[in-house]
Amino acid sequence: MSNRGAYIAALRDPYAVARLLSEGHPDEAVAKRLGISVRTCRTHIAHLSTVLGTTNRVQLGVRIAQSGMLGSHAHG
Repeated sequence: MSNRGAYIAALRDPYAVARLLSEGHPDEAVAKRLGISVRTCRTHIAHLSTVLGTTNRVQLGVRIAQSGMLGSHAHG
């Protein structure tokens, strides 16, 4: 898959980064699983952090879990 194709695929599932973060995966693993660069992954993480009003990764994970945003989007 091309970089553009991988990025578009990641955008189609906006919960993918949040799901993998909430499972405790490091940025590099999230990026690899989604087929995106680490820089793009970190951009997604920064956006999630801003939207959810968090200042660190632990808070972000907790807020993702509390928000219920993964409820119907979790992949088994």
